[in-house]
Amino acid sequence: MGELVSLDLSDHRDFERWQKFIHGREDTHCADLPQWRLIFHDLYGIENHTFGYVERDELVGGVSVYHVKSPLLGNMLVSCPFFGRGGLYADAAEAQQALLQRIEQLAGELRVDFIELRLMHSLPPPFQTNTDFLEFDLELPCSLDAVWQQCLSSNARQNLRKAEKSHLQFAITADHVSCFDLLSRTIRDLGTPFHGKRLFELMVQHLPDNVRFSEVRAGDRLIAGGVVIRFKDSVITPFIGSLKEYRRSGSNYQQYWGILQYCFEHNVRWFDLGRSRCASTHVAFKEKWGAVRKQAYYNYQIINPRSNYATVGKPSRLQVFGTEAWRRLPLFITRPIGPSLARYIP
Repeated sequence: MGELVSLDLSDHRDFERWQKFIHGREDTHCADLPQWRLIFHDLYGIENHTFGYVERDELVGGVSVYHVKSPLLGNMLVSCPFFGRGGLYADAAEAQQALLQRIEQLAGELRVDFIELRLMHSLPPPFQTNTDFLEFDLELPCSLDAVWQQCLSSNARQNLRKAEKSHLQFAITADHVSCFDLLSRTIRDLGTPFHGKRLFELMVQHLPDNVRFSEVRAGDRLIAGGVVIRFKDSVITPFIGSLKEYRRSGSNYQQYWGILQYCFEHNVRWFDLGRSRCASTHVAFKEKWGAVRKQAYYNYQIINPRSNYATVGKPSRLQVFGTEAWRRLPLFITRPIGPSLARYIP
């Protein structure tokens, strides 16, 4: 029979305890790292609540959620804001039930509108499931040549040849400044408010050995860039983009191919291409690399019956309208205002 414990990840001992638990499992994700709890608290003041299920002084289950009060989407407990999956792990049904009951109790104490746990499996009632998102993982074969022969579609190979003819140059760097400048533009073009430069500074501060930045240049101009995070034997790119006027040159393809080269240089087994909406054009792009689609389950439970369930997976009408308006705004407006909005769209 196990027991529940509360973990304060600002305390060094609890931080290390959660870190050991996350690194000791095969099914955990970059979003589960305790450093993100410190980053999002420093960045936006978001409070984290983490609980463990203990047997014989060992964590055998855990759940970690953030309390986000969003004027756009509602008052929520969400497992991994700004990421697609993570937050709840338990091998035994008894441990999972105890952790879920504790989260439901917390939701009542905080008077939230709903709970959302973004997982790779569904939860039993009273949770419902939103299946609007897919996750994409590429298990890397023995060599980069094998990726070319076995994983890439003919269209991807064609675009990589085009990038080579365009003399595009790829690099991995520890300098975040140029990458932020580019992503603030490309993500604005998608109609999405983006975080401020402070997020990049905090990532470098809290995850100095894990975080790098990809760059694709045409001559001296940066035309594509992304955040590249190493976690155990995988690499994930949570933020990545390219200037639309250079996409015909193969900039997107050059960037992903360069990241694959980085993976082989650092003995990475998995390339995590992140989440995409089921009906989006990004699905076809990711499958060109041989990535396998996996269904994500955004398990939600409405606590306040008068509220609506509205998140990144189920946007409100206001959010849909705002997307169209945002992409038309100039950068001198979106860059300073973006972080104050991005914090409310987890």
